[in-house]
Amino acid sequence: AAAAAAAAAAVPVSESPRWDYGDMNGFLQQCCAEQMARRSRLPSIVSSEMVEDCGGAGGSSTAAAAPRQPLGNQLQVGGQQANGTAMTNFSLTDVVRCDHGLAGRCMQCSGRIVQNMPLAMYSDFCAAYRTTVLGSLPPSSSVPSLPGPRRATPELSFAALASLIACLAPEPGERLLHLGSGTGRALVVWGLALQQGAASGIEPSPAFHQEAAATFGRLPPALQSRLFLHCGDIFASQEEWHQATTIFVSTNTFDDAYLARLAAGLQTVQEGTRVVAFSQPLCADLGRAPPGFALARHAPYCTTGTGNLSVYIYRKLATC
Repeated sequence: AAAAAAAAAAVPVSESPRWDYGDMNGFLQQCCAEQMARRSRLPSIVSSEMVEDCGGAGGSSTAAAAPRQPLGNQLQVGGQQANGTAMTNFSLTDVVRCDHGLAGRCMQCSGRIVQNMPLAMYSDFCAAYRTTVLGSLPPSSSVPSLPGPRRATPELSFAALASLIACLAPEPGERLLHLGSGTGRALVVWGLALQQGAASGIEPSPAFHQEAAATFGRLPPALQSRLFLHCGDIFASQEEWHQATTIFVSTNTFDDAYLARLAAGLQTVQEGTRVVAFSQPLCADLGRAPPGFALARHAPYCTTGTGNLSVYIYRKLATC
């Protein structure tokens, strides 16, 4: 018996293979390169595939979007369409912040879209918000906090907003409604990205509204004419929500009652409408969506501060 035990102890125990960081990083980079090669061979790629690509790298993708036109035909900006125009030179680190180095890749950042814009448009944005081309707005901690359901919300950086809009793949002329629009950054980037698009923001805080109004006054007049600011209760315009094709909602301080009220109000929006929640999802269960909606994806995006903000994208389903 002792000899059998000794023989058994001498048999090596198999272990699961272990990947070091270099091997895993190389594997992810290869996957990303193959993905880019497939995308280059499919110039007519539709937004459902684009959403799946960018969703699989930064969170989850549980529902594909309905087929739409190629991304390049929807956004009227981008490096491939610049025709010699000076463009921004954003990198992946401008879209999402990760712990690894610049050459590294992880499931949070692999496959993400980096959308560049004409440098003149970015300069207009920076002049309006009085930032340098390489700078950003002060972190949200420098903005006064407000009591109740609307307090200071971290806002996405310019590059992150451009990436998010590219991932949504809107058609020219689509309309954005931002509930809790803060200082209006998302409205401005939407207006810059879609030369025929319009954007409206509703902000409960008079302080944020006044700051946004002052900022908009420094934008080019042609852009100002397509952007609209309102100060008041976001639910006061609930009957008009159906006019928007995309709805952004800043949900950072919404409690369960507010989220339930929001979900009920969103039942009237049109089929295919995208609803993008910043900070927290519309349902307590991250993998679920309100009735009549599907969760397309969730992923982190860079803020104007030092971290990321969770973004949840839903799509209104067809009614039976």
